[in-house]
Amino acid sequence: MHASLDSPCAVPAWAGGRVSPFARCVLADNPSAMTYTGTNTWVLSQPGSRAAVLIDPGPSSRKHFEAVEHACQEDRLDIGAIVLTHGHPDHSEGATEASRRWGAPVFSRSHENLAEGPFQPVDAGPLFEVVYLPGHSSDSVGICFPLDRSIATGDLVFAQSPTVICWPDGTLQDYFESLRRVKALVREGSYLRLLSAHGPPVENPLTDISLAEAHRFKRLAQVRGAIHRGGTIDVEHLAQAVYDDVDARLDLATRANIQAQIDYLFAIDDPCVAGHT
Repeated sequence: MHASLDSPCAVPAWAGGRVSPFARCVLADNPSAMTYTGTNTWVLSQPGSRAAVLIDPGPSSRKHFEAVEHACQEDRLDIGAIVLTHGHPDHSEGATEASRRWGAPVFSRSHENLAEGPFQPVDAGPLFEVVYLPGHSSDSVGICFPLDRSIATGDLVFAQSPTVICWPDGTLQDYFESLRRVKALVREGSYLRLLSAHGPPVENPLTDISLAEAHRFKRLAQVRGAIHRGGTIDVEHLAQAVYDDVDARLDLATRANIQAQIDYLFAIDDPCVAGHT
């Protein structure tokens, strides 16, 4: 689940396609205010093997599945496994049908078969490293692909806009920690690109992660100010005071973010929420 809670940044038009010899995106036809141009289904593979791993099959759509099959046929690949970065419907709705269609197992935290550490879901297929990246949701993971020097990061960070903290399942405390975790992986020099679930890949990870952090701290400052001026932590009041410039179609996402910010301020004992319940 993606949401443009601010004006989108200037990014190239995105319709999916190949981003490296090992990673190709098939864009699902499910554009919306919450999904941007649609959900990215990533097909990851390695030289010398026909076994491909599908990251986020997206909606249950025959048209989308046929597009995935066409891409795999072009690259002479067979789908051997399906992995979910998290369980939101725009990423996972088609997982069961895709599994039946291709005879491929589904791996995710909700299936309790995707643990942190080395991960090779298909014999002779790509080797990954799984890292837990909660924040957007409690079950979010990153699929690190050393051969490609990329990480499939789901809805953690986008090139075009901020994401949503899906409170109460997601928390801002976890989100900041996950951003720091990915930043550390990039700084170690192991990874150069983030394969996000909506919009183009994040080609400047350190810059875009820093922007995501700065955006969150800016919103926190605005919420603090609105609480101080209004004397209330009422979500409706804060939505009008802080997010008055946001598309009304994103009201639910706006309120989830505000709840996450309030929860964070309580967690760090911020004096602006003292006396409020």
